[in-house]
Amino acid sequence: MKLPALPRPSRRVGSVLLVTLLISMVIGITLAAFMDLSGAQHRSVIRSGVWNSCIPVAESGLEEALTHVFLNSTNLATQGWTQSNSGLTMSNGIALTGTVYYKSRQLNGGSFLVAIQSGTTPTITVQGNMPKPLSTTDMISRTIEVRTVSSALFARGMVARGNIDWTGNILSDSFDSQDPAFSTNGLYVAARRKDNGSVGSVNGNITMGGGTIYGSASTGPTGSITPGSGGQVGDAAFIVGGGTGIQAGHSANDLNVSFPDAKVPFTSDPVPELPGGIITNSTVITNATAATALVYPTTYVGTVSSNRPTATTYPSGTTYPVNTNTSTVITGQGNSKKSTTVTNFTYTQFAFNTNSLSTNTTTTDYKIILDSGDYHVYDISLTGTNQMLVRGNARLWVDSFIKVATQITIANTGTLQVWVGGEVDIGGNGVVNSTSDATRLALYGLPTCTSISLVGNASLTGTIYAPQADFKSSGSGSGNYDVVGAVIVNTVFMNGRFQFHYDENLGRNGPSGSFVISSWVEL
Repeated sequence: MKLPALPRPSRRVGSVLLVTLLISMVIGITLAAFMDLSGAQHRSVIRSGVWNSCIPVAESGLEEALTHVFLNSTNLATQGWTQSNSGLTMSNGIALTGTVYYKSRQLNGGSFLVAIQSGTTPTITVQGNMPKPLSTTDMISRTIEVRTVSSALFARGMVARGNIDWTGNILSDSFDSQDPAFSTNGLYVAARRKDNGSVGSVNGNITMGGGTIYGSASTGPTGSITPGSGGQVGDAAFIVGGGTGIQAGHSANDLNVSFPDAKVPFTSDPVPELPGGIITNSTVITNATAATALVYPTTYVGTVSSNRPTATTYPSGTTYPVNTNTSTVITGQGNSKKSTTVTNFTYTQFAFNTNSLSTNTTTTDYKIILDSGDYHVYDISLTGTNQMLVRGNARLWVDSFIKVATQITIANTGTLQVWVGGEVDIGGNGVVNSTSDATRLALYGLPTCTSISLVGNASLTGTIYAPQADFKSSGSGSGNYDVVGAVIVNTVFMNGRFQFHYDENLGRNGPSGSFVISSWVEL
């Protein structure tokens, strides 16, 4: 019996298996490559996110630095900022030279290092750091350099956070104490006024009654401006020409201003009493009197006149020729007739003025006398005959109230900066600024200062920055020189006859409101 031969394994089956293995290998390699590509892309996305996150972190440091230079421009080595006189090198190798004030802070899993190079326009360099993906120690850093310019704190005349309410004969205009064309010896004169008396309310309304604004008025988006009967807002030509209401182009509703809290720039313990004393003032008065001489007054400066008088006695002392005149005078009649010889002398005499001096002396007993330096006291009350004199560059910190019923005098040699924590009530003659320079008097209301009033005939030449205080003025005012300068307050209420004159010099040479960015570059 012959058995059939068994079939051999098909080569076709082996080929299929080989192809399957090859395909599986290709798929595996492709899948591995895809997974690797996906992982790399994922890491790149995460790194890109971290890279981008460094800038917001750096911007946080920039904002802190801008706030610091605004609040502490005269003393940057405060509030956790460190001063280095030998520069600073950041972790990414960027080196800063000269005096540098720097600070670091941990923020949102990252950190920033910010440095201020001070000056009239500070330069701020800030480095934002964020950890690399899957790491807590290796950092990604980005560094930016910002150059700043200062903006004027008093770029407008009168600004309030809330309502501005005028009742009565209120006027606001401007002048320029540094321009002879728009002032007289630095003083406001109505004939030389300007029409930049800007008035603004950020979050409230402006109600003017019948008041006049030589300039413009502005509010925030929800505010309104109500001129009232006879009220005027516009340029000088509009107002002088009898225009009423608001001139086109002289109002706006886009005012947006921030008001940082005022802060005392020095520290010291308060004292119960400030120094005082008696000041003697002597005034020398020159009195012109007529004088004559036989000799020409060669040392005299002025007009000298000469004449030829006649005298019966010889003018001894003269160096000029003397004419002798002899005449006979007959008196009586008959036997009583008498003959008398009379001799007269004609000579040269010089007439001129000479000066004599007299001295007027007055003494004033001042309760408070401030020289150059920093002072800290609980409160100030000037009543009765008590007065205050500022004769140096003084900085004054008052914890509680200031009440003036007499007078504060700022001498020609004085400047005064005041930080007050309570109510301010100014009456009497107010603050007599002998320099008539508004930059020499600055009143800062701390957050607890909620009321500032100017009453009666009190006047003030200076600036007021008190964002939490309600500013009130009432009374007849003192002519046309009630408030000269600028104010930034919470609300304004004016009643009676009152004039407010904005000194445009404050926009150029007054205190800086803040520093704004002029250029930005990544290093």
